[in-house]
Amino acid sequence: MEITYASTSTQLQIKRGTTKLASIVQLPDEIIVEILSRVPVKALLRFKCVCKFWKDLISKPDFFLSSTGRERAIVGFLPYSKRRYVDSRHMYFYSIDDKFSVEELPGPVGEVPSDYSSFTVFGTCNGLILFATVQGMYLWNPLTRCCRLLTQLKVLEYMYPPRTLIFTASGLCFDKSSDDYKAVLVGFEGGCTRGYSQSVYVASLRTGELLLKDRNFPYTVCRKDIPNISSTSGVLLNNHLHWIMGREPDFVQLLICFDEEMNRFTELPMPDKHEQFSYFGTQCFMWMPSHV
Repeated sequence: MEITYASTSTQLQIKRGTTKLASIVQLPDEIIVEILSRVPVKALLRFKCVCKFWKDLISKPDFFLSSTGRERAIVGFLPYSKRRYVDSRHMYFYSIDDKFSVEELPGPVGEVPSDYSSFTVFGTCNGLILFATVQGMYLWNPLTRCCRLLTQLKVLEYMYPPRTLIFTASGLCFDKSSDDYKAVLVGFEGGCTRGYSQSVYVASLRTGELLLKDRNFPYTVCRKDIPNISSTSGVLLNNHLHWIMGREPDFVQLLICFDEEMNRFTELPMPDKHEQFSYFGTQCFMWMPSHV
């Protein structure tokens, strides 16, 4: 069977031998997206050469690759090194699907940082990775290799001197109501002597505007006297970001949920705790001697 793709549309022509089975098949764009979302990564990159529509679709930084049956985790490894800086050639990323099939992902192309100095992941959502280096903040789709420098983000004004923020919690989420990705950053200014968070910023990745700025954020995630709380990126559950935080002044531990449509934080009750427990990972696991 021979399949001929038309370069100017999503039409394709199917032939078997010399007999023409179908003249022109017009596939809806949503079907094309669904098919491409299930294609292996290496083949997906080759398919960018089929036609301009496919190339533009796959090259989009927000190309949705987390449809039903395509959910996969993306993990990154930074080999131990005595050097202070490690460039992009020493960063390794892997994709793991629900059958525990592991596939190494190629490096990014496009507006790529020259190195990964102070590489910090702020959050992941729908296969996208929001990370920052000393050069700026980037949105990266490892499955299509597209990487974009987010120069329009207003929150960047607070990340670098003279108003340097130290972030202790963060996250990336998708707001279906506005068809927009949002970055959530919680932290305190570098000159602050107190070791806990006091500001929260919510920024639109589409417009770059700050949707929420609160310098009196009542929750904290960084306290030296509370070993079970540490800096972390939020966990997505039902499209909502979640963190384990404390509320001043008594630092009562709570599960904090961010509503991406309302740009609002709410408190959720914590499970009963054992005398010996701790949190680990970024999936809000709680460990006890008897069970997890």
